[in-house]
Parts: sequence; structure tokens; C-alpha cells
Amino acid sequence: MHGFTAVLAPLLACGAGFPAVAANPSNAITRPPTSLTQMQDWWSELRADGARSGQSDPLLFAADSINSAVDVFDLALPGNPTIYTISYGMSTPIGIALDKHGTLYVANRENAGSGSVTVYVDGIPQPSRTITGLTSIFGIAVAPDGAVYVGQQTNPASIAEIDRGQTTPTRLFTGREIRNPWRLAFDSAGTLYLADVTGGVSIKGRHARRFKSLHLNGIASPNAIAIDPVNGNLFVSNFNGNAPYIDVYAPGSQQPAYTLQSSGIGTHLMTVGVVGSHEYLFAPGYGTYVPIYVFDAASMSGPFEYIPDSMRGINGVAFLPAGRP
Repeated sequence: MHGFTAVLAPLLACGAGFPAVAANPSNAITRPPTSLTQMQDWWSELRADGARSGQSDPLLFAADSINSAVDVFDLALPGNPTIYTISYGMSTPIGIALDKHGTLYVANRENAGSGSVTVYVDGIPQPSRTITGLTSIFGIAVAPDGAVYVGQQTNPASIAEIDRGQTTPTRLFTGREIRNPWRLAFDSAGTLYLADVTGGVSIKGRHARRFKSLHLNGIASPNAIAIDPVNGNLFVSNFNGNAPYIDVYAPGSQQPAYTLQSSGIGTHLMTVGVVGSHEYLFAPGYGTYVPIYVFDAASMSGPFEYIPDSMRGINGVAFLPAGRP
């Protein structure tokens, strides 16, 4: 393994909240809404309150593949409570993504290998549209222009592109870099990154017709990827048998600057988000009834806090920054 191995600090007590962020008290609720009408009304009020105050709370979305639901955590409230749950139209979600408007895209890996993507607009807990014609899907990302990209673990493996507003794939990308796709992510420039367990880490430019390997050093069966929205650092998790680890690369570098390693943290998915003035890496544990661990993405330290949850099988995380009411 290359690079500096960060020594992880002991896990602090959960539910302490993120000190850099002040909670918006009017966003607090005694219990999550349950009915369809309550959920829609509450979400509308949450966004309206953020618009009035000029600062909505940062939210973390997490998909539960066993319970077929997506939970939403408010990172500005003490204890990071679950404030919202969406489950209508889902079937074994295997990945989620958010576009710049906060629209939620859920990749469902259904029975017999078929797959779909359900789209939820403005917090409405029923899908506004469903993308079909997908098979053995794994991983999803949404481009700045609204196009959706989904990994397909088929033979041959492929990345499906669905143009904005469409409900079936527009084109398929194949090649030697696409052999066992797991996770996808976009950077701010619109470059698509792929973590492929067999094919390594590769990218596709906005108008490119194929994926190009980054030839990163230190990787071993990469199965998740995330990009720091502030400095562009690339986070690559590596399955590596029973000793998973996360490598961190500076922009344009093929050599990892840091390596994060911990026996209690899974590396099958992750995301980076900014809370207050700080970047944080959110990395769920692997297994059932596991927490979501939180690292300081700038200093590569942690986990200093985790978000407790009763989700049975986390298979997707996505972050919605503050200031988007």
C-alpha cells in the first residue's frame, strides 16, 4: 500500500452534532411524518422555512436495500435525526444520487436481475417518473446537465446513459475499463468517475465517447469513489479482501497522499459533503444495523462521530448541502 496511513482517532459519542453548524430550530419535528400527505406537506414547509431564513439545513440521504426505503438525516439538528423517509415505488435500492436541484434518483435492483431508476422531485414521496430497460444495475450518478448514468453488471458490462427527462437508456458505454462497475461520481466540471472492481478507476469527459483509465497506484479492487467538492481530492475505496482501505489522491496525482484504514468501516460506498465550513467524508459500515461513520475530509482524521441508524442494509448515500431550500 502506498502513501501515509492516517491513524484513526477513537470514536466519540454519537449524536453530538456537527459543531460548525447551527440548527435551524423551526426545522425540528417531534416525529417524522408518516402518511403520504403529511410527508409532502412537511417537506414543502421545510424548504419554505429554508427560503425564509436564507439557509436550509444540510441533509444526508441513505438508501436501505433490505427495507426498500431512503432515510433523510438533518445534520444541523442534535443527534442528526431521521426527519424523512421515502419508500413508495422502491424495490431493493442499490444506489442513490441527487442532482443540483435536490431531485432524488434511486437505482432499484429488482428480482430476476431487472432494474429501474425512480425519480423523486421536490420531496414528493412518489416517483415522478421511472427509468426502465436496465439490467443488473449497480451505482448511479447524475450529470450537471441532468443526464443519468447507471452501471450494469451484465455480459458485457456497461454504463447506461439516459438523457435528461428520458425513461429508457439513450446509449451504452463498454470497454476494457468497464468490467465490473460498482460506483459512479461526477466532479464539478462534469467529468464522470468510475470505480470498477476489475477494471480499476477511470473517467469520461463531458463529451468523450469512452472511459479512460487514471492508472492510479495503490488500488486493489476499487468499489467506491467520491470527490471533495472544495479541493477536488479523489477518494477511492478498495475492497482488498478482509483489509479494506480508502486512498486519497490530490487532483491530477496517481500516487495516494493519504490512506484511511479501519477494521469497523466498510468501503462499499461513500460521499463527501460540506457542513458549515468543513468537508466531511460519510462512509457507512458494511452489514446489517450499521452506522454511518464521519471523517474530517480535510485533515483525514476520524471517525469523530457517527450517525446512528436502524437501517438494515445501507447501499447508497448522497449529500444535499445547506443553502438549497
